[in-house]
Amino acid sequence: MSNNGGEADQDEDDDLGRERDLLASLIDKLKCEIDNNKNHNKLLESSNKTFVDKLKALPFALSRLAPKSLRRLLHSDSLGGDRQEPVRTSSRVTQRKLV
Repeated sequence: MSNNGGEADQDEDDDLGRERDLLASLIDKLKCEIDNNKNHNKLLESSNKTFVDKLKALPFALSRLAPKSLRRLLHSDSLGGDRQEPVRTSSRVTQRKLV
């Protein structure tokens, strides 16, 4: 009987050894995945910063290329409000609502 007990103990030890190896392998793979995700996030942050910088420069570039009326719209405080602008028609001034 002690022979069966010894084999069972040996099988259990072997199973624990395989489990330990599998867990170590899984931990290594997770560490690699975490490192890859960190590098990917750094790349995305850098790309986002570049994109934001280009967006900040866009109104200036557009204002240099756009006609005066579009420049006024780009530089206004609000783009969707009820802002009105005086319009000259012949000799009188009327109010035109900007859309």
